[in-house]
Amino acid sequence: PDAVFVSFVTPDYKAIFFKQAKELGFATRLFASADTENSALLASFATALESVQYTSPSGAKGYDEFARKYEKRFSEAPKVSSSHAYDAVNILAVAIGKAGTTEGKALQRALLSVEAPGATYDTLRFSDKHQIVGGEFVIETVRNGEFVVISE
Repeated sequence: PDAVFVSFVTPDYKAIFFKQAKELGFATRLFASADTENSALLASFATALESVQYTSPSGAKGYDEFARKYEKRFSEAPKVSSSHAYDAVNILAVAIGKAGTTEGKALQRALLSVEAPGATYDTLRFSDKHQIVGGEFVIETVRNGEFVVISE
């Protein structure tokens, strides 16, 4: 194949795959999800991760503040999905407030008509196709044992 997208439930399995692929000389381009940017994974498997490409949210203006508060509260850095979970609850709370109910159709209409500030996106809102609008991403890779942005 020209390329392989690698997605696993835990970083452990991802690390094992990358390590074995490197050992077996698997030269196909490897792509992965944002959870590849994991300092523990890099510390143990930097050589195996070399040249793996992945996308990562570029983060909203409020992300640094979100991350600071998260670390203070939980004594660890936020995971890749932490800001997404925060944003999901935030936009849902705004929509429930507007709809005045948690009933399905009313809540759906409200979700399509509200906006809220976010940690992953500056402004959270949905399109008429029920997709998040306005997310910004960067393409990153591992180069010389470091996470590096290769395209913004």
